[in-house]
Amino acid sequence: MFKSLIITIVVLNFANVDGKLTAAGDYAAARKELLEMLSQAENNAQKAEVYWRLSRNQLLIGLEEKTEEAKRKTYNKGIEYANKAIEADPKNPEGYMWHSANVGKECQTHGMMEQAKAVGTVIADIETILVKLNQTDHSAAWHAMAEIYYNHPFKSTDEGINFARKSALCVPEGELHSSIFGLLAKMLYERNWTASKRALVASRNRDKFNDSSKTNIERFAAFDGGIGKTPWTGKTIGEVSDREEAAAVLNYLEKLYKSADNVSDKDKKDYLEAIKITNKWK
Repeated sequence: MFKSLIITIVVLNFANVDGKLTAAGDYAAARKELLEMLSQAENNAQKAEVYWRLSRNQLLIGLEEKTEEAKRKTYNKGIEYANKAIEADPKNPEGYMWHSANVGKECQTHGMMEQAKAVGTVIADIETILVKLNQTDHSAAWHAMAEIYYNHPFKSTDEGINFARKSALCVPEGELHSSIFGLLAKMLYERNWTASKRALVASRNRDKFNDSSKTNIERFAAFDGGIGKTPWTGKTIGEVSDREEAAAVLNYLEKLYKSADNVSDKDKKDYLEAIKITNKWK
């Protein structure tokens, strides 16, 4: 007689960590649950899923730390977890995403020289996601590029706005990410182009965006040459001014916020910050 062989496949359920615990800001409980999952992980792909979430958790903890020393220690642990995620599964974009995020925050605990050095590391991580792994719908990666281009003195704000638009369009349905819409609105308001100038530049960028020989980053730097009507304006790039689009973006964010089922503490904070921007415009 043959004995039956029963194979048990472990499926890790991250719903509680991603939803309830992280949204509620209960990072200690999230860390505990993730470490338990790590001991249950049966393969490198599962380990990577746990490690990048541990990295994300460290970043969120670091944002609430009060001293530079505590922040530095927390972010460095996040970098360590992200490196383990990348080592476990180099094809998972989230390892690179949270590595870049922790590196970016950790460098802010140092002087300007260290911050300048870190930019190259952050860009390399984002390029891996958007170019090497071809994850062109990765909203957080495009947002990171927009932030870099907004804050770097030698980068193009115009290209940064196109990255921010792409990021906003890639926000998954049912999710909020207030900071993404807030940054786009802020960049548009500050640039303050007329509708006619937007139409002219978009026309010039059309060939660049459609050039398949360009990298994803090069193409989407000219995204205004390929985007149609946006969901927040219902119009094309050349039909509205920068400040009209900025106002429409924040109105769109307000609708998302009011219809959201679960709003994390971070999203609430980012939303209120975005609303403050609106009040300054009045």
